[in-house]
Amino acid sequence: MLDKRYQQTRLGRPIVDFLAWMEQGGGAPRTLDQYERDLSVGALMFPLHGLPFEPDTFGIMQPTGPPHFGDSQMVHVTNRFRPASRRVRVAAYKSFFKWAVGTRRAVLNPCDALRPIKRAPKRTFDIFNGAEILALCELPIRDGALMEVLFGTGARKEEARNLRLRDWRQEADVDAPYGTVKLDGKGDKERLVPITQTLARKLTELQVLEGLNPADHLWYTKPGGGTIVARDRLVGDGSFHRWWVRCLDDAGIRYRNPHMSRHTFALRFLRGQPSRRGRLETLQLVLGHDSIQTTADNYGHLDMRDVALDMGLIDTVIHS
Repeated sequence: MLDKRYQQTRLGRPIVDFLAWMEQGGGAPRTLDQYERDLSVGALMFPLHGLPFEPDTFGIMQPTGPPHFGDSQMVHVTNRFRPASRRVRVAAYKSFFKWAVGTRRAVLNPCDALRPIKRAPKRTFDIFNGAEILALCELPIRDGALMEVLFGTGARKEEARNLRLRDWRQEADVDAPYGTVKLDGKGDKERLVPITQTLARKLTELQVLEGLNPADHLWYTKPGGGTIVARDRLVGDGSFHRWWVRCLDDAGIRYRNPHMSRHTFALRFLRGQPSRRGRLETLQLVLGHDSIQTTADNYGHLDMRDVALDMGLIDTVIHS
């Protein structure tokens, strides 16, 4: 539960105004919530410190009395966060004080005085291998088609839960010969992802064998634990988790969380075959990342498998 007492501090009102400004600009609810949590830490640590200027009743900026939130306070707030998450947590303060300078509430951004924060070590992902993916996607069509959606599009769990049959655009064109699926991403941002021939075939089988209508959700529930399948409502997070665990058990696959299907898709997309690897810029669009830096931070690193593949290319060129 977020401690709303921060709103009673001197930074509280500016933070509320900043978040309203972000929301007006289309900030995602999840981002707004995290920024509010991060900024509340500094406000509660230094409740008597405010910005150098605040608007009066006529909206005209007027100087405020000390103390002001500055370089020293920013250093102490930064140290309050865990080292592994400092870069991400400080992002809220950088945006907040950039807004404060832009709206003439401050002259300087105290984040500019911080020492560079090292990036956390690259994460390694416990992805599914080819045999495991095949086992999951070859489950009976009711479940196998849904696994094909996850491993074939890189959809987030929330995006998958929202999928309806009508989100599958079957119209083929030069860029998407097997159609596309429309995914509703973070911040209500839609994107169209071209699908493979295999996924198109499985969606066709699912539509025919299950008798799906355009408004039906792809993910289903069984109300009361019975045998009747319902697709008229959004499947809950708990129901999705139970479906995921059951499918892994049915396929005899070791448990990983559902998001690992997205990581598996991304890394297999980039690795592919040595001469047919996907580009980082393309992966950014498919995954729905706002910035290619996010894609690069998560997936743009090499391991010894990548080195071995590239060395194989060199050997082929030399001896061909």
